[in-house]
Amino acid sequence: MPALTRRDDVAATDRRWLGVTVAVFVLSLGLLWAVYHLYAATAPHPHVRAALRRLERFSRWLVPGM
Repeated sequence: MPALTRRDDVAATDRRWLGVTVAVFVLSLGLLWAVYHLYAATAPHPHVRAALRRLERFSRWLVPGM
C-alpha cells in the first residue's frame, strides 16, 4: 500500500471532521425533538411559557424592529 500524500491525508481528516459534525448536528436535532415531545406530553407549563415571554421581550429590545 503506497504512503498517503499530504493532500490525501488532509482530505481524509476533513471527511472525518465532516462526519463528526454531521453526527453531532443530527444528534442535537434528535435531542431537541425528544425534549419538545416530552414537554408537549406533560403540558401545560406556565413557568416555562412566562420565561419564553420574557426572553421574547428581551430579544425584541436587543434587536429593534423585530
